[in-house]
Amino acid sequence: MGTMRRSLCSRLRNLTFRSFLLLLVLTTVIINEFLVHRIQSWRWPAMPHPYKDSEEEMRILFVSDPQIIGYQDESMFPIGSLTRWDSDSFLSRTFSLAFSYAQPDVVVFLGDLMDEGSRATPAEYEIYMDRIESIFYSARHVKKIFVPGDNDIGGEGRDFRSPFKIARFENHFENLTGIERVGFIDFIKLDLRFNRDMPLEQRKLLEKLKKHFTAPLRLIVNHETMLPKLKSFIHPILMEVQPHLLMSGHWHEVSLGPVSGSIEVGLVGGVLGYGVGEPSMGYRVGLIDPEGHVKYTVLWLPSRYIQLYAYLGVLVLVAILFISCCIMQSLWQQQQPRYPR
Repeated sequence: MGTMRRSLCSRLRNLTFRSFLLLLVLTTVIINEFLVHRIQSWRWPAMPHPYKDSEEEMRILFVSDPQIIGYQDESMFPIGSLTRWDSDSFLSRTFSLAFSYAQPDVVVFLGDLMDEGSRATPAEYEIYMDRIESIFYSARHVKKIFVPGDNDIGGEGRDFRSPFKIARFENHFENLTGIERVGFIDFIKLDLRFNRDMPLEQRKLLEKLKKHFTAPLRLIVNHETMLPKLKSFIHPILMEVQPHLLMSGHWHEVSLGPVSGSIEVGLVGGVLGYGVGEPSMGYRVGLIDPEGHVKYTVLWLPSRYIQLYAYLGVLVLVAILFISCCIMQSLWQQQQPRYPR
């Protein structure tokens, strides 16, 4: 009878200990995947209630450099699959939260949507498109503007541009250059590159686009920033377009500065810098009225790397506790007297 009682107590202790370990893991998951994002959103700056009429104020949510993780440079199964799933989940949750918070009239993607878009095979590209639709599903009914980055169509280092890469992007998204009018703003896509003076073809393009400016405000959206470029590179562009604001990505950091009478705002890179190792990530929201008054802020996100380190720490702790418990239980059983049957 005593042996049965000791056996039952031992099982209850093991059950309670295992339940504690399971509760510790579940608590970490709930905090990392749900509570942290909500708590961070409470720290976002208060935004005025949106106008019913978008002609009174335009709300723009900017997404720069999400760089959705690809397939060629990642580890093989299961590490690569787990990394892609984790990154996509993080992007989806944070974008949905930012979208709900900002309630934008338009979402502007400032390039580098995909980490390996310019090198992706046709099959990989189609999978990319499904993932993009799933990640940014919250914005399915809102106007979206897409600007390509070097990771999408090439153009950096040995990853050269090609007509095939450009055509593929335009077939799946929209033209590299053009004008998108939304409310009182002309969003001007120029696909600007500043490694040389403006070629004659680009000058003719600007003159052609200039004839189609219809909105009172003009906003250039581009992946590559103008801030560090020589005046001889950008002055002809600004003289032709005369933009009120320029928005760019690529740098993976926040920057603000005047550009020959206009203002350029460089966005937080990689809202998902997560995919490219950025510790600070966020979405930028701009509020613009018809008179050209601009308010903007960054909706900072919690560091995913800290969350992953927390997971690693908890798993190590659980492993240590579990192994210690097994050792202690084994030693305890060895010390118990054995009664003859």
